[in-house]
Amino acid sequence: MVRKTYFKTIWKTYKGNFSRFLVMSLIVMIGITFVSGLGTLSVSLTGSIEDYYKEREGLDLIVKSTKQEGFSLEEMNDILAISSIQDVQPIVSIDQDDTRVIIRDMTDQLFHKFSIVSGRNIASSNEILVDRISELEIEDWVDLTFGRFQVVGIVDNPSFYTMEQEFTIEEKDLNFIYYLDSSYLDHPIKYMVTDLYVQLSRDEISNDLFSKDYEEDVKRVSEEIKQKNDKVVVLTLNENLSYALAKNYGEKIDLVALVFPMFFMLVSCLVVYSIISRLILEERGIIGCYRSLGISKKMILFKYFLLTFISCLIGAIFGFFFGIYFIPAVIYPAYEAMFLMPTMTSTRVILPGILMSFFVLFFISLITIFSIQSLFSLPPCDLFRPKSPKVGKKILLERIPFLWKHFSFKYKSSFRNIFRYKINFLLTVISVSGSTALAFAGFGLFAIAISPNTTEIPLRMADSFAIISLVIILFAAVLCVLVLFNIANMNVQERKREIATLRVLGYQQKEVSLYIYREINIMTLIGIVIGIPFGYCLLDFLFSFLDFGNIQNVNWYFYLFTILVVVIFVIIAEILLVSKIRHIDMNASLKSND
Repeated sequence: MVRKTYFKTIWKTYKGNFSRFLVMSLIVMIGITFVSGLGTLSVSLTGSIEDYYKEREGLDLIVKSTKQEGFSLEEMNDILAISSIQDVQPIVSIDQDDTRVIIRDMTDQLFHKFSIVSGRNIASSNEILVDRISELEIEDWVDLTFGRFQVVGIVDNPSFYTMEQEFTIEEKDLNFIYYLDSSYLDHPIKYMVTDLYVQLSRDEISNDLFSKDYEEDVKRVSEEIKQKNDKVVVLTLNENLSYALAKNYGEKIDLVALVFPMFFMLVSCLVVYSIISRLILEERGIIGCYRSLGISKKMILFKYFLLTFISCLIGAIFGFFFGIYFIPAVIYPAYEAMFLMPTMTSTRVILPGILMSFFVLFFISLITIFSIQSLFSLPPCDLFRPKSPKVGKKILLERIPFLWKHFSFKYKSSFRNIFRYKINFLLTVISVSGSTALAFAGFGLFAIAISPNTTEIPLRMADSFAIISLVIILFAAVLCVLVLFNIANMNVQERKREIATLRVLGYQQKEVSLYIYREINIMTLIGIVIGIPFGYCLLDFLFSFLDFGNIQNVNWYFYLFTILVVVIFVIIAEILLVSKIRHIDMNASLKSND
């Protein structure tokens, strides 16, 4: 019978505190969504490019001859004989001014396959193809030293997918890339081999094109080629502008993904701690009843552990899947400001989201045990009595007479209530300041991204970072409103008796609401004052590691925007709580706790 009643109380606690558990789930969901989403963000870029590159069987090395006559057949066979090399394809590549001409057999592409994105392939000796990065159209005419040709098709070359300016071998701007089919070209130059496209064996090198292992494997093979022939220059993918920019961009995204989630999860965990610790404190009488009925400490702990664990688990599961699919889908179009992106990869990095989910669940398990352990040390009879209020004493402001005397009674009361419970005050201020710092860092990242002084990275990369920063601001704002709503809601729940007393004494509904909100506003203001400098330091740290942007580019109005965002969501949270204050049962609240 006792056990049956015990399990009924679990359901009753859940129903009676549904809004708290809902907020707990939502806060965990927001944190895990952000962590798992940012954790897989760089892979949505590099993984998509890698899938596209492998689909085209892209080259791993370009070996260029330094001899005027190019490669001999014997030299090509020597390179092909290296064990790590799977295949070699001879190419003629000629750079002149802002133009590159590539001559190969277009009908027999062993690997590094070009595709026709519009038009058709070459069918006669006076026809030519143009790369999609060149601003030419089908039926345009092109004059080269080999003759005059008409453009019949536009080519997608796996090596060129950045919107930034490619460069010639002399590091000049490369504006035009043309392709000729050696089968149709009637010119002696087609028999010269200037370059060798090299494909390495996937059994002997890493399959991850953007990994350190791949880079080391390719470097090893490059050294072997140079030992075979010292009259060559070996170019790896690192010398390819498109690849280098994608890799650099991915690394910068990974850094953002490393820094910001830490603060999101810190704020989330603090809020979870405040919710569960206050719930356990409110139910000390129920815990005393459990103890007097002979219910074991493990069973009592199980109740609160189960409720918090399930709430956080639901939030973590939804956040994990929402993050790894939603955030990449939102951010992916931003890459198109800089790259000619293929279809987004289905590959996802799940480790950051899973690790953070385990961290949150582990943390809430610890705080549940910690929060209830202090009550287990008390005898059941003491638990039936409400916790004795802290002895009132002067706060710091009261010790400054010339300042204190200018405050009205309502503000004196608010300040006393705020500083009387230091732990609650600290949790509130840390949560608000953390949200403020995140919002400011997001605004700051957006400011340097759109700044004309951002010259350390390509402008198109800055444009795409602007979209990422907006997502950070959005998540910081959502986290902020949830934190503030939770704080305000707990204030109302804890002070039902006080609110009911004020109503009985003749206070109007508006006056009672302002009485509660005044304390929230004061703590929010303190959180903002602390959060702005904290966000400033966070942003300065981020800039130093991203190697672009400057804290000086953040204009004064971005500070104002941050404050406005927090203030707006404070107002939203307070509006949501109006109905909770109005529907307080005054009779039940005024019943004696003695």
